[in-house]
Amino acid sequence: MTSICDDLDLPKLDYVELFVGMAKMVVFWHERALGFRTTAYAGPETGVADRVSYLLEKNGIRLVITSAAHPSAYDILSFVDRHGNGVKHLAFAVEDVDSAFAEALRRGAVPLREPASQSDDRGEVRSARLKFLDGNELSLINRSGYRGTFAPGFEPVDDDQAEHGRDDDPRGLSHIDHIAFGIYPNEMTRWTEYFRKLFGGSLVQTWDEDDVGSSFSGMRLSVWRAANRALTGVFVEPVKSRNPSQVQEYLEAFHGSGVQHMAFASDDIFGAVAAMRAAGVAFVAYPATYYANLRKAGDLPHSLIDRLEEHHILCDRQGQAYLFQTFTKPFGDRPTFFYEIIQRRANYEGFGQDNVRALFEAVEQDQTRRNRLVPQ
Repeated sequence: MTSICDDLDLPKLDYVELFVGMAKMVVFWHERALGFRTTAYAGPETGVADRVSYLLEKNGIRLVITSAAHPSAYDILSFVDRHGNGVKHLAFAVEDVDSAFAEALRRGAVPLREPASQSDDRGEVRSARLKFLDGNELSLINRSGYRGTFAPGFEPVDDDQAEHGRDDDPRGLSHIDHIAFGIYPNEMTRWTEYFRKLFGGSLVQTWDEDDVGSSFSGMRLSVWRAANRALTGVFVEPVKSRNPSQVQEYLEAFHGSGVQHMAFASDDIFGAVAAMRAAGVAFVAYPATYYANLRKAGDLPHSLIDRLEEHHILCDRQGQAYLFQTFTKPFGDRPTFFYEIIQRRANYEGFGQDNVRALFEAVEQDQTRRNRLVPQ
């Protein structure tokens, strides 16, 4: 029997829910561009009057895409009006919602909704919600007493309606590697401690503005990891500099702190990125000097660097361990939420300090096109 402490100290991410302006179009993009498969749907046709939700799955990743179907869905409408498309809920599976909720409050969590049940003739799903960041929520959920599809109100989607997503397609995304949170200056300690007290784990890496950034801007970064290594959170805050950093731009466009990006792990990042780009995904392009510097360093085979440059992928090496990563551009109209594709070889543990700096420079190129940086 799992203990209350195990429920929180060994967190299991059940699903991530995004609130968006038009769910059907966002779902279509995730199917065609990222290879997700729609497995269930909830909406007016299934008895849910005010919203529509699509359950998307791919290997170990489960997303729920939700939008309003009626003006009474003010929670969705107000979120999208202020923040644009973005992550609303991080849901964690627990054995006993009531006990886990009480323990979370004892650890300092701020309650938003006490334990309650949704039920139909196939059983019940019990859940509770806790505050996190500006408008985000952490859900504690138990669906072991439910025999239906996902949750009350959801119905399975026929295979012929979900033909676009296959778990074995070239975009072999396997699980969520980490989630990055953009936070306001001077809130680093507040939110990292909130998360650490709630879910245990530890801070495994910290960087300040001297470690990451560019000549234009910088940021502070702390990496939290759960004891079971099933969840990693990256907290980033901007620092005062000559121009607004990408993190500051995110905060201003999102109008609050929140999930800046989610990283999907892949066993073949080159194949995954090639397939996504062919499907229309726009990726960040990195300065040619990044790859020129890799060649000068002489630590990597030139054939590998050529391949990295061809696919616009960053690389970091620790002994025989490698980190490959790249970032999509935001899939909404605001420069806010985006995805990262990442591959770790030979148990690479870190996040690539030089890669973060290269990301800053690349994103700032886009900022320049939006007239956000002052020419030097």
